[in-house]
Amino acid sequence: MKKLILVFGLLLSSLAWAKGTAKKVTLITMDIPPFMSPRLPEDGAAIYALRQIFKKMGYGLEVRFVPIQRTRNVGMGDPKVHGFFPSFVDDDFVQGMTLSKIVYKTPWVIAERKDKPIHWKTATDLLKYKGGNVGGYTLRSQVASAFKDHEDALMPAPQDVSNILMLANKRVDYIFIDQNVF
Repeated sequence: MKKLILVFGLLLSSLAWAKGTAKKVTLITMDIPPFMSPRLPEDGAAIYALRQIFKKMGYGLEVRFVPIQRTRNVGMGDPKVHGFFPSFVDDDFVQGMTLSKIVYKTPWVIAERKDKPIHWKTATDLLKYKGGNVGGYTLRSQVASAFKDHEDALMPAPQDVSNILMLANKRVDYIFIDQNVF
C-alpha cells in the first residue's frame, strides 16, 4: 500500500510541478471506503498517506470528494484542480485527463441477495433481473454490450453506499461493485 501511495504521489506531484503550481496541489476523488472517504479519520488511509508524501516534498494537498459523475462535468473543467485520484482504466472516463499509470487492479463483482440468488451464464441472462450500478461507473466490457440497449435494466445509484442499500432494501436483485469496496 505504501508503494502504491508513493507512486501516486510522485506522479501527481510531477503533474503539479509541470503546471507551475505554487506549493498546493488540489485533487478530486470519490468516496470509496475503506480507502478514502470524508467520513473516515484523516479522510482515509490513502488520502492520509498521500498528504504525508506531498508534505515531505513541500506541498500542501487539498482533496475534494465529489460523486464520480461530477468529476466528469466539474472537476476536470476547473483550472484549480490538478488531477483525479486514483486513476483507473475506463476508456469513456479518461478523455481529456492526465492520469498516472495504473498500479493496481481490483475485482469488479456482482453482489446478490442471499434470499434471492440470481442465475446466469452470460451477461444477457442478467437482463431478466433488476440490477444496480453507481451512475458514472462504466460497466466492464464483458457486460457493457448486453446493457447498451437496455439501460432500464440497471437502477443508477449516486454512490457505492446507496448502491449497497438498494440491494439490502430489495429494490434491486443484484449490484455491480468493486469487491474491495463491498
